[in-house]
Amino acid sequence: MKTPANAASELLKELTKMGFTPGRWDTPDTRQLQTITKDGHPDLRVIIDHDGEPTPHSLRLIKFDGKISQINTWDATLSAHMPLKAFLALIKASI
Repeated sequence: MKTPANAASELLKELTKMGFTPGRWDTPDTRQLQTITKDGHPDLRVIIDHDGEPTPHSLRLIKFDGKISQINTWDATLSAHMPLKAFLALIKASI
């Protein structure tokens, strides 16, 4: 079964296809990708945390209000060992 932990490159390709771009604090150790509203404000951020490991160990989704206030509508921390298809479906439902 593919998971973000064992198919990280595939996850990144899928996120790019969905319109995610690197966020301000994106690093190789903690990838931060986000979608932006037409006004230039973050809408949904995906954080893929490696924390010094060769594969991701946790994922975080942050849904913003899409306005300049950048209020978090909701925030979820997930294991990188969940099925990749389920994680991508959650992201698609959140956009």
